[in-house]
Amino acid sequence: MSDREERLKQVHNKLVLIQQEAQKALNLLMEARTAEQGPAPGPLRKGLTPEQAVSAVKLRLPAEAVPDLEFFLTAAREVKIRPKHWLEDAWGEVNDAVKSMGGVWRASGKESCWLIPFPKEAIT
Repeated sequence: MSDREERLKQVHNKLVLIQQEAQKALNLLMEARTAEQGPAPGPLRKGLTPEQAVSAVKLRLPAEAVPDLEFFLTAAREVKIRPKHWLEDAWGEVNDAVKSMGGVWRASGKESCWLIPFPKEAIT
């Protein structure tokens, strides 16, 4: 085996090790992401304060999108979620999460928002 072939083999072996380590790190990140996710989507439990209702909604949304959203509790006992700016790809993820909680997107120009209704008994 020539010197060049030996060096190429060493580089290849190092690259294989790097790939294995990267895969291990990715697996750990995926496990951590799964463990950090909030409660499963669906109706909220009964007896929540308005602040708890908003917090419960935040836990069910993609964590990376939450800082880009504003949350309000309306007089009609709905959680109103308004994006602070254009969300690009995160919009679909937020929309799917909101829909899983029974919410809808209300398109209204600059006043567009998601509304998530709650049964009267859910919020005290």
